[in-house]
Amino acid sequence: MNSSNIPRSIKKTLSLLQRQIQNEEMEGSFTISRKGISYETEKNSVVEINHSSDLTEAQRIHKKLPILIEDLQKSEITLQSLEIVMEGSWEYKMRLLCDRLYRNSEDSSTSLQDFYLLGEKINDNKWGDLARKIIQEEFPNGYRNI
Repeated sequence: MNSSNIPRSIKKTLSLLQRQIQNEEMEGSFTISRKGISYETEKNSVVEINHSSDLTEAQRIHKKLPILIEDLQKSEITLQSLEIVMEGSWEYKMRLLCDRLYRNSEDSSTSLQDFYLLGEKINDNKWGDLARKIIQEEFPNGYRNI
């Protein structure tokens, strides 16, 4: 297979993986295929690496979407006021909201409120590079396409 046929996202992921392997000073070799991942040590012993059952942030949100949609479709009106972060710089508020979203990923009502407030903060910055950078730093395993 010509390397130009390999999707760019795969090349990027493999490049990051290679860097991590070099940083950890691992001497063995990895085999990655559709069927799985294995690691062969210098002593020729093979270790199968099981697929991680940890959900990414995006998968967690996707899993909760039906509940969030159901909440939005309720006919009752609640007058819940949004908690507003008043003190601190724009960057501090962004990082605080990202942290709250990360910590409260199981509480849909808090997450929805924080997503709303985060959206407001991002709009304040007109979706600039700093907003993207903060989100990527605060959510290293997800939200890369924001």
